[in-house]
Amino acid sequence: MVKFLQLTNTSISRVILSITLLIVYNFPIKLLAEFTVNDNINFYGNNHIDTYQSIDENANQAVDLRLDNRFMTAYTTNHFKSEFHLLTSVSNYVQNNFTIPVNLPIEGDKTNLFRLTRTDNFNNSSMVNRIDRINFTYYDNNLEATIGRTALTWSRGRTFHVTDFFNPQNPGFYDGDYKIGTDMAYVNWAVSDNSYFSVVANPKRNSCLLNPNHSNSCDGDVTMKDSTFASRYIYSNAWGDVSIIIGQYLEDYALGGGFSYGLWGGTVLRTDVSFWSPEYDRQDYQSMAMVGLEKGLSLFSRNVTLFGEYYHNDFGTKTSKNNASVQNPILNPTMQRRVLEMDTYLIGKNYISLGALVEISSYWDFNYSNIINTDDGSMFNFISLSYEATDAISLSVTIGQSLGDTGDDFGDICIEGENTCYQMETIFMLGLSITL
Repeated sequence: MVKFLQLTNTSISRVILSITLLIVYNFPIKLLAEFTVNDNINFYGNNHIDTYQSIDENANQAVDLRLDNRFMTAYTTNHFKSEFHLLTSVSNYVQNNFTIPVNLPIEGDKTNLFRLTRTDNFNNSSMVNRIDRINFTYYDNNLEATIGRTALTWSRGRTFHVTDFFNPQNPGFYDGDYKIGTDMAYVNWAVSDNSYFSVVANPKRNSCLLNPNHSNSCDGDVTMKDSTFASRYIYSNAWGDVSIIIGQYLEDYALGGGFSYGLWGGTVLRTDVSFWSPEYDRQDYQSMAMVGLEKGLSLFSRNVTLFGEYYHNDFGTKTSKNNASVQNPILNPTMQRRVLEMDTYLIGKNYISLGALVEISSYWDFNYSNIINTDDGSMFNFISLSYEATDAISLSVTIGQSLGDTGDDFGDICIEGENTCYQMETIFMLGLSITL
């Protein structure tokens, strides 16, 4: 029997967990409170082929299987609420070569304040358990204050996120409605009926693995330099909203903001932009930007949502169509750390994303979206079909497929000095969600 979770910061973690469980097990007494439980089960089959440039008949086909489960509880009463999420991932793998990370990135807590993740490895399988939410919130009409492991979203994009400084959503994460949490203290103050001011502190530990050029020792201590801080002011009205953000993320300083605005015929324009002073060169200012359009319409009495986004990243590497048979991109320190943190796998400069959400019937929904590297034309496609069996139970099936030539961003990857090329995976996923 695998041990449940081995927690460091033992005394603090046990106190937090004990309080949460006390609240959970006593919820029937709280007649004015609300208690919810949601469980998501996701089953993956990742199919990829390892091909050899010289001898095609020696191609080996491998299948990776993974079962993910998210158990989520929430407790709400007057002026107080809390959350507890447990993520469990069991994997069986044959190969693990250069996969687009559309998986559940919960391998560890190398830089988080609390170590709430345990990984057990076996011969060709592994089990990961992670407490991904354990937080407490006080709120009233003008103030909301949260402490613990939680998630924030400060970006407007569906696919691309350039102003999320704390727990950025990986563009390929299989569930766009769920974000991996991080440890933080968060205060949101209502300045007026239409404007809000927020301050967030996200303590983090230093790590040589995530930043080889780190000037400090890699002792795992929490430092101001490695931690993330940000503040945001946002104003909204009937037409849209506008925000401005100042922050420090992964040792880089940022000034950002954006707006959303309602245009003609139900079309919404959204944009986010951030300007960066990177830690490796404070004078080398870089920018990231997202511009998107979204439109809701009705076809044959069914709801349809269409969207498109453009994403530019100065930190990225520009690729060219079939420019080489070997893919060996040189990443700057900022991109190196973001890839290692699993904040992104998009290493290029320019991308677009197109998508459609279609209500087929009262019970069936169809979703399609893609990510296209505009420099080399390669793309990654997501197709999903979901069925709402009841108000509490829903089922889904999702397929992810890459298209590209050897050396492209989403094409086959060849390693310099070796005769092996790896094809990006085709991902199959079955999902079940139960809400009590």
